[in-house]
Amino acid sequence: SNHARKKVDITDFLDVIAPELLKMSEYSISKDELLLEKVLYKYGLTDMSLLKVARNVNCAVLTGDWAVKSEHEKFGGTALHLSELFMHFENLKLLES
Repeated sequence: SNHARKKVDITDFLDVIAPELLKMSEYSISKDELLLEKVLYKYGLTDMSLLKVARNVNCAVLTGDWAVKSEHEKFGGTALHLSELFMHFENLKLLES
């Protein structure tokens, strides 16, 4: 393609995805339940929470960490890395131009 790749502006990105994010459910997990998952300790508390909740409610994970994406997929979950989402967003912007 002859299109030059433009850096994604996070404000433009959030303007586009905010309506979809508002439709999504939000979940939390207690620290006590989380700390029982020693196998997830290597990911840190935030990513541990993300992985545990995603497994509990069988939902997709959106992450900026390739290892977290891989971990979730290893257990049959759907995961998307932020760079993949940004790439999709960039491609949509190219189609519009």
